[in-house]
Parts: sequence; structure tokens; C-alpha cells
Amino acid sequence: MGETRTAHSFCRICSGSCGVVLDVADDRIVGIRGDKAHPLTRGYACIKGLQAADMLHGPDRLSQPLRRGPDGRHVPILLDEALDEIAERLGTIIDRFGPRAVAGWRGTNPWFQTLSHYALPGWLASLGSDQFYSSMTIDQSAKWVAMERIGVWAAGRQFVTESDVWMLVGNNPLVSVSAGALSFNPQKTLRDLKARGLKLIVIDPRRTQTAEMADLHLAVRPGEDVTLAAGLLHAVLAEGLEDREFCDTFVAGLDALRAAVAPFTPAAVAERADVPQEDILAAARLFAAGPKGCVQTGTGPDMGPRSNLAEHLYECLNVICGRFPRAGDRVGNPGVMSRPFPRRAQVAPPRRRWQQGRPSRVRGIGPLQGEMMAGTLAEEIMAPDEDRVRALFVVGGNPASSMPDQQRMVEALRELDLLVLIDPAWNETARLADFVLPGRLLYEVPAVPLLNVEPYFFPIPFAQYTPAVVPAPPETRDDWRYLWELSRRIGRPYSFNGIALDMEAPPTSEALLARLLEGAQVPLEEIARHPSGGVFEVPEQFVEPSTRETRFEVMPADVAAELGTVAQEGWARTSAVDAAWPFRLIVHRVRETYNGQYRDLPAIRKRLQTNRAWCHPDDLAAAGFAPDDLVDIVSAFGRIPAVLGEDASVRRGAIAMTHGFGGLPDDPQDAQARGANPNRLIDAARDCEPINAMPRMSAIPIRIEPKGQAR
Repeated sequence: MGETRTAHSFCRICSGSCGVVLDVADDRIVGIRGDKAHPLTRGYACIKGLQAADMLHGPDRLSQPLRRGPDGRHVPILLDEALDEIAERLGTIIDRFGPRAVAGWRGTNPWFQTLSHYALPGWLASLGSDQFYSSMTIDQSAKWVAMERIGVWAAGRQFVTESDVWMLVGNNPLVSVSAGALSFNPQKTLRDLKARGLKLIVIDPRRTQTAEMADLHLAVRPGEDVTLAAGLLHAVLAEGLEDREFCDTFVAGLDALRAAVAPFTPAAVAERADVPQEDILAAARLFAAGPKGCVQTGTGPDMGPRSNLAEHLYECLNVICGRFPRAGDRVGNPGVMSRPFPRRAQVAPPRRRWQQGRPSRVRGIGPLQGEMMAGTLAEEIMAPDEDRVRALFVVGGNPASSMPDQQRMVEALRELDLLVLIDPAWNETARLADFVLPGRLLYEVPAVPLLNVEPYFFPIPFAQYTPAVVPAPPETRDDWRYLWELSRRIGRPYSFNGIALDMEAPPTSEALLARLLEGAQVPLEEIARHPSGGVFEVPEQFVEPSTRETRFEVMPADVAAELGTVAQEGWARTSAVDAAWPFRLIVHRVRETYNGQYRDLPAIRKRLQTNRAWCHPDDLAAAGFAPDDLVDIVSAFGRIPAVLGEDASVRRGAIAMTHGFGGLPDDPQDAQARGANPNRLIDAARDCEPINAMPRMSAIPIRIEPKGQAR
């Protein structure tokens, strides 16, 4: 081994952006540890980030292009040959069927790789296609729907670091590392905030690691987020705890909201959501007392039934309690890498943009935030139209595994005329792809963290730049560069996030990143002088007064109608379901994987061989099962094998499983060795939201059967 050098960088697996110190020898990473000098993460790094050397240099790393032959097997192919063949087939599809026949899917990986994040949507737009999909719309698109129906506070939100009370709903940042400022060394950050006096409320069917640190934990019955949110609103309004001055100035529809939540008394909600009435009242009073704080939802309510309504109601708690920066408040992070912009104490009113864009072919579902809804993708591929989706380019994702209703999604992927995956790792989608182009991994590309959300994620004016630390395999390219090569070959321009690229001589990735940061408050060269990241002096900024009279719409007619339906159901609907399906399947986050990624790394496999079905011990005993039993988990739509596990943190009536395991539907189902895919239990067309086609991916009615039993 040659001489070892040390490099500072940051992880890009998730939003935690943990600072790391890398030991490098012979152009290989030989050691990784948390960077104690990093201003935000202070030495923290999770097990996934510490295994990055195996991601880059392990045997499963893809380092050369692959082409699928007539026999279904993939064989190596020269890069230029692969690009020529893809371009020829892509050009033919566009010429025959138009650009809307080409779609793109952005997975989780590109979210935190700066250049990869912007690569795909700009490329599709340059082709003339609006068929851009991402994992966001099978995750938390209810947040987008709520923004479009209720409005947005133009000055942003209050950070947890400056708050007196925080309510987390279906969010476990001590494991998922995804809750704004709680993403950075979450356990230490939360412990410090609690010592300072922060009051924490957690709403979750499990007593999660985060719930263990809460002042109040409400173990809501899975699927009853709407009921509980309405009950909390009822309690705040009934006791006059709302911020009346804020509501008088910035809220429309308060009386309609009051009427809509009237049936959701604490007593009624306590019975239906199975939460003590006194805890509902205590949570409402604690949150309303503030004076600063926020309700922050995670994937829990956004993947459950009536997710759009649940998200809307929880956001109404923020609105009626006035949990936003006011005129004259100092802005904690005016931005370092982004261009400065005014923060005003006013509402950006609802726009309902899903009604304005070109809808999907099959269900008339409109776009949100520039994206088509992932829940319609399989139907878009299998539609009878001539310009149906015929080519799909997947960047850093695995829709063959991650999409709900896996059987239908895999059938659709097999129907494509062209499926191209750009990814550094072999996965289920790679097995179906016509071509696999090996992507580059973190530490092989330059980056800055969270550029697209920087002022809202970092509570202080922090920034960091990392160059590529080790060279990438020679037959790999940056994600955006593959797309540039294809555009050049078919004679089309490529506009990268508004930057028109030279189609004869591409920029370097470093130069392209510098273009993205033009106009930043701190020059990239200055940021780069702080290898562990830095907190920078930027012009002080304060929230400016409102320049127009605009209001939040807390209870528009369609929301009122949805909530009225829930109120009329009472116990009737859930009780009928319980007779045949006594359990609810919920999502179980684990530290070892991120949306199914990294599960095959050696250190991860030692700790996590399968995705057990975790049950409360009393439920196991009552059903006549024991830990380690091999069973079938059955829904009205499908059946998967599972290994049972015992976990007292899971409330009774719930079963918790981690997504991202199992293989393709045709594979032998070995729950003990490979786990099982809960997406096979989901009907993406029947049980989904009308605005955003979001399938019900949590609180799924299920039962447990002995392995091999069929009814």
C-alpha cells in the first residue's frame, strides 16, 4: 500500500450531509470516520456512511456499461458503443412517437448529489417531454398538495433550533436523519435542544427512538392521522388557544375549519384513534403554548390513507397557531450558496397548479412541482396511446423494487421499447434494463450539500464544498454527462437547470457546479477554503413586512368535503375492515439501509439479513405465533412471506416492516435470506389519492397466516 493521505469531505447518502474524514491510499478509500471539526454534524456518521469504501471499491460496484442480450443476460459493452446504440433507439422513438414517449425517473441517490439532482428534469425538458417522475411522489407528495391548497408562508418556517415546542408526526429522525435541522447529528442535537428546554411531542404508532426522548408520545392507531389531527385542531379552537391576531390578518376560512372539526371531539377521537383523551388535550395545549415551534410531518401520514387531508390538517395547526417568522425577525440563515432573496411576512396564496398543467393520459392527474405522479407511471407505459411512454431513463433509482404494486410495475417496465438505468450498483431495475450505464459515487464527484433547499435546511449560514477525492473507474461518467452525450448524438440541445450547455465541448463537472453557484453570497473559492465546511459571515437579513393582503385557505370546499366523509364514517368503516384484516402494516425505518439501498454491503448484511415483520409480543401470543416463525402476510391484493419478530415498541394491532427488500416477483421468495417486498401488498390503482395518485403504502389492512395456508 502506498502512502496514506487524509481528505475532508461529506456524505451524500441522505440529508444528514455528515462531515467525514477519509484516509486514501493508492486512489482507494481505506478508512472513514466522522469529522469532529464539522460545524453541524460534529463527528457523527451513521453505519451506512462508514461503509462507503465498500460502495466504491466492493465487488458489487458497477464499473462498465452492460447490455442485455436476447437471452436476458447482461454482457459488458464499450461505452461509446452503448451510447451510440441507446441514442439510435432514443432518436427513433422520438421521431416516430414524439418526445412525450420518453420519460425519466429520478431515484433517491441524485437528491443529495448536486449535479445529479438537476440532470434529468432539464434533459427531459430539452427533449420536449414533460414525463418526469421521482420517488418524491410515492413518498411525501401530500406536502405539495397541501401547499397548493392552503398556501405557503413566504418567510419560511421556524427552525427547531429556535423553537420552544416541536411536534413530529410519523417521523423518526434519530434513525431516518431527515427532519430539517434534526438531520445533523440528530441524537446530540435533540439532546442539546431538550437540555435547553425544547418540549417534544411525537405522534407515531411505534415508540420509536425519537419517541423515547419525547415529553409526550401519542401512539396513534395506524390510519387515523386525519382523525387525530382534526381532534388536535378541535381542542385548540375549542379552548381559544389559536393565535387570534395572526388568524385575523392571515387566515381565511377559520369558521369553516371550526365547523369541519366540530365532530372530532377529544372523546370521539380518543376512541377512534385509540389515544387517551387527556393526551390529546395535553398535546394541543403544549403545542399551542409555544410560543415558537412547528408541526413537522414525515412519511408516516404521507404514506397512509387520506394522506393529502392528513397533511393539510397538520399544517393547519401551524397556521392557526401562527408558527412562522414575523416582520422584523432575524433570518437565521440568509443563504450562503444560494442567491439572496427577500423574506416577507405574507402568504403565497394557494395556486392549485395540478389543475393547470397537462394531465396524465390515463387518469387525468395533473403535475406538481414540475413532476408527473409516480402512481400513474405503470399505466402511462401500458396505455394504448401511440405516444405512450416507450422509453424510460432511470437515474439513481430502483422503480422495479420501490414502486407500489410491484407486479404491475415490473410488467410495465418489461413492456418498454427502451429501459436505461444510470446507477453505480446492480439492482432489480438493472436486471430488466436494456442498458446499464455505471454511475459515479460520492467521493468521485465534486459537490456542495443540499443546494436546492439550503436556506431552509441549514439553521445557520453553513456551506461546504468537496472536490472529487478519488478517481472514478474509467468507463464511468457523471450522470449528467451521459445525458449530454445522448443529446449530442441525436442532435438536441441540453439545458441544465437553465444553463445552456455547449454541445460540442462539455464543461467539466467542477465548472458546471461553479455555474450553478453563480450569484452565491459567498464565492465558491472561499467556501472551498474550509474543507470541513464553515459558518460564513453574510449580510444580516430580517423578515420584511407584507406588501399585499393574502391569506391561508384553511378549509376550502374540497378539503371540507373530504373531512366530512371521515366524520360520517365513524367506526363503521374501520370496524368492518378489522373483522377480516385485524392488523395494519406500517413502515419500519432502520439505520442500516436508505430506501432499500446498501442492504448487500458486508457490514450491513451482518446486522440485517431480512426485513422482519415486527409485532407486539401480546399480538404474537394471541395469534399463536412466536418470534422467528415463517408466515404469510396477506392483504386484499397480495401475499408475501415474512419472518416474524417481537418488538414491544410497536403498538398492538400494527405490524412494522422495512421497505426495499426482496427481489423481482418471479424470483423464489426466500424471506429468511432476502426478505420480502411489502409493495406486492399494494394496489396502486384502487386505493390512492385523487389529486396526486399517491397509493396507500402504510396502514395497510392485513392478516397473518401460517406459511403455505390459503383461504
